[in-house]
Amino acid sequence: MAHRKLGARSLFVAVTLSAATAVGAHHSQQPFFKMNENLEIQGTVAKFEFTNPHPIIYLDVTDETGAVVQWQIEGPTAVYLTRVEGWSADSLVPGERISVRGAPPKKVGAHAMAGREVVKSDGTRLRLYADDARRVLDQ
Repeated sequence: MAHRKLGARSLFVAVTLSAATAVGAHHSQQPFFKMNENLEIQGTVAKFEFTNPHPIIYLDVTDETGAVVQWQIEGPTAVYLTRVEGWSADSLVPGERISVRGAPPKKVGAHAMAGREVVKSDGTRLRLYADDARRVLDQ
């Protein structure tokens, strides 16, 4: 009986810690990005990680000095992008030229963005956040 209680407690602790880790990995973008502002950058896709909690586009951008700087564009969950916006792991491929509009970082000098919309070189538009994008992109 004592062995069974110990096993149940161990399982409870393991599940609780796993859930806490998953919740901690998912975060609000408000603390990191200026959500009421809009920034547009152009560059070449270096890598596209279509994973949860936030897919990330790694974009090589040439800055005003001619140096290539890698930006990280964060999106909503992969589940949201798939179900609501029609994205897949193949929506972006390395080497592809795109422009991205989104919320700039709060931290000065950071090369990160909360993405709102991707525009491919052929004109295809891929939304990241439907409601937020519509409100801010129309400004």
